[in-house]
Parts: sequence; C-alpha cells; structure tokens
Amino acid sequence: MEKYEAPIAEELVRELVDFWKKVPELQPTGLWRRELLGLEQTHQRTIIYVLRRNERIAGICQLSVSRRLPALGEFDNPATIPEFRRTGIGTQIWKAAVDEFEAAGGRAIFLGTNLIDAFHLYRRLGYTKMPGSITLVKVLNGESPEAFLTDWFREAGPATVSAGEPDDQILSYPLLISPHDWEVLDANVGLLSVRYSLQHTFAGLYGNYEQVVSDGNGARFAARTDDGRVVGMSTSRLDADGSCSVDGFVHRDYLGSWNELMAHTIEFGKTRGARLIYARVSSEDFEKRKLFEGIGLREAGEAPEFVLDGLQMNDKRSIEPVSVPAIRMEWPD
Repeated sequence: MEKYEAPIAEELVRELVDFWKKVPELQPTGLWRRELLGLEQTHQRTIIYVLRRNERIAGICQLSVSRRLPALGEFDNPATIPEFRRTGIGTQIWKAAVDEFEAAGGRAIFLGTNLIDAFHLYRRLGYTKMPGSITLVKVLNGESPEAFLTDWFREAGPATVSAGEPDDQILSYPLLISPHDWEVLDANVGLLSVRYSLQHTFAGLYGNYEQVVSDGNGARFAARTDDGRVVGMSTSRLDADGSCSVDGFVHRDYLGSWNELMAHTIEFGKTRGARLIYARVSSEDFEKRKLFEGIGLREAGEAPEFVLDGLQMNDKRSIEPVSVPAIRMEWPD
C-alpha cells in the first residue's frame, strides 16, 4: 500500500489522472489536479492511497480531511480498474484510509454516489444512506448518522457569523444533509430540505455556494461555532437588473444566529448599491417568513414557484414532483 499527501509530484499526478481516465464511471476534472498538486491545502488535507499489482495501479482512493476540524472527512474518487474488481482491492484500500483517519481522531466520513454497484459496496463497508439523498455516512463509533447529527449540533457552543471560507465545505456537510423543517433552505443555490425533496447531488451541495461568488456578483456567509462547526449558511446574489436576492438557513438549535446571518447578506447588497433587496420564500415556510418579517422584509406578492422533487429509490418507485407556491419579500426602500 502506498500513501501520498498533497502536494504530490507532477509525474505521479499524471499517473493518477491517467488511471482515473481508465475507470468508466469517473471523469477526471481540473479540480482533481489542483487538489493533488496541493493548491487546496490551505483548508484541507488531501491523502491518496494507492495499491499496485504488477507495478501498475490497480486501485485508488482519496480522503480529504478538514484542517480546521479533523473530526470530519470526505471519501472521494475511489476506483478499481475493471480487471481487478471483486478481488478485495477496494475494501483493502478503504480500510487503510479509515483506520488512519480514526486513529487521528476522525469521527465521520461522508461520500456520495448514485451508482448501484458502488452503493452496495459502501453498504457492506458500513456506510449508511441518508434519507432523501445520495449521501452516505460512516460514523466511526458505530452510532447511527441521525444520532451523530443530533450530538454534533447539541455539543457545539455559541456561533458567530463571517464570510464563507473554503474550509466550510467538509464542515458544512452535517448541516446540508440534515432534515430541516423549512422546505426551501436557500433559493439562490437551489437547496431544499431532504424532508421534502430528493438531493440528486453530493459534491454539488457545496459547489453551488462557490458558483454564487465565482463571478464577483455574489457573497456567502456562515455561522460557525468556536471549534468551526457550520450551523448556518446564507447567500447574496446581484441580479442583472440591479436588485439583490438574499436567502439562508440555520440549524434548528441555532435560530438565534438568524438575524446576524441575514444582516451580513443584506449589508452586501447595500454596499454594492442594490436598488432592491428581496427574498423568494416558500409560502409553506411559515417560520421563515416570520423571521424575514422580524428583520424588516415585507411580503410583496407572488414569486415563481418551487418544485419539490419526488422521493424515489433506485428509479423504481417515484412520487411526482410537487409545485409549491412562493412569495416575494422585499426590504423597504
């Protein structure tokens, strides 16, 4: 077993990317190269485990660990080339990664897959699928993901709000996959609660937040506890007509952080000279509507509806998507 931690030499990076290209289910991206070359190392550790057969790479897995709070990790890009599958290579690599992660104080590993074969493998390895999601979680002390998530937020202390940071990615997963009471968590990034809608993506959950700020016309913020747990997130997005859309959500145990979180989003719109600040809210999210009213936004008519995707299992059973009316709430001139 070979183990490497980014930054990795360019020659090995090319070998790894060439290997991934041979795996039909994977599509190497430029972001992978950035991670392997160590360009993402300010906020996370990227560790690669490699197993060779006859001097050729037979299997790989990648483990990313938060630098701010190394109790959480993300399992990514696991792969075994077709000729070496069903030989135990994947299990051997996975066990090496998990054992080292746990020995260093790791508590839970997250991953996402919509591939049936991979799903069955991870289930055998002790991962549990989260309801309404393609996300799987391995809690290393053996408790259920639901119990882990409950403890994760109840253990945490007070929270403060500041601008979103790259290290929020792994640390935001407990918040993003938790079943929230509000149907619509953030309209700017299309994030819906798994209580009401199926999440078809895993990496995209946080990737959508990065897209909001990618062109300089948006901002993202996070409410974090002293040890770095993300307990709330929000976004501001400038429209082409000069208005600014704001939205966000907090964990149920941190409703007290809502005002500060939204104050940051509104201030962004003001400092960028937005002619109007508004939010699009599900008409059924009564608590959220009251919270917006509490900070000064007022109902201003109907808005484009939201579509809650039908929950389904392996595309064999489905419920038709449901359209939910929305209202527009505006900050007074």
